[in-house]
Amino acid sequence: MIIRLSGEVVKRKKKLSKKYYGTSHVLSKDEAKFVFESGCEQLILGSGQMGNVHLSPEAEAYFAKKGCKVLLQPTPEAIDMFNRSHAKRIGLFHVTCGSGRVLTALRRTSAWLAQMLPVSDVDGVLQPGRGMGLNQGLDEL
Repeated sequence: MIIRLSGEVVKRKKKLSKKYYGTSHVLSKDEAKFVFESGCEQLILGSGQMGNVHLSPEAEAYFAKKGCKVLLQPTPEAIDMFNRSHAKRIGLFHVTCGSGRVLTALRRTSAWLAQMLPVSDVDGVLQPGRGMGLNQGLDEL
C-alpha cells in the first residue's frame, strides 16, 4: 500500500515490478515513477515483516536523482518512522507476505483497505490503532 503526500491510501502497482523481476520484492524504476510525487522529500519503505523488499539499482538512482531520500525498514519500524517524520513523505508499506488470507483480502476495494490497515488521518500521520488491523476482521470477509 502507498500513502501519498495528500494522505490518500492507494494500492501499489506491483505489476510494474513483477514484469522485470518476477516478484514485487524488488521495486523497479517503473514502479518508482508511479510512487514518486513532485515535492516528496522522503520515501519511507516498509520492506515487510522479514525485510524482503528492496529497491532495484535503477529505482534507487531514480529517487536519488529526484532528491528523495529513501528510508528502508521492516514494515513495523517503517510505520513508526512514518509517524515521527515531519518531512514531505510518501509511505510504501509491503504488507502481503506471511499470509495468503491477507493477500486475498488486500485485493478487495480500497475502502476495505482503508478500514483494515493503519490509515493516515488529515495530518498524514498513520494511526495504527484506528482500523480493525490486519489480523482482526479477516474472518468476516
